[in-house]
Amino acid sequence: MKRVRQFFRYDNIGLLYILPAFIYMMLLVGYPIVSNIVLGFQDVTVKNLARGTKHFVGLQNYITLFHDEVHVTDFAN
Repeated sequence: MKRVRQFFRYDNIGLLYILPAFIYMMLLVGYPIVSNIVLGFQDVTVKNLARGTKHFVGLQNYITLFHDEVHVTDFAN
């Protein structure tokens, strides 16, 4: 109980004011980033995205991406 009282001292009260904004930003920014990382490892098309049946393909999407000639030449320029 002493630690709780010590945390709520005047010096640390600013953390409580920042906490709602931090949680909001983590939901607003963090969730889409994590969701896109998860989707990057799945075989997602318009058809199976609507149905909700996505299959795990591992790194195959990234291997295909970096072996694509158009994509690789875009990075070279």
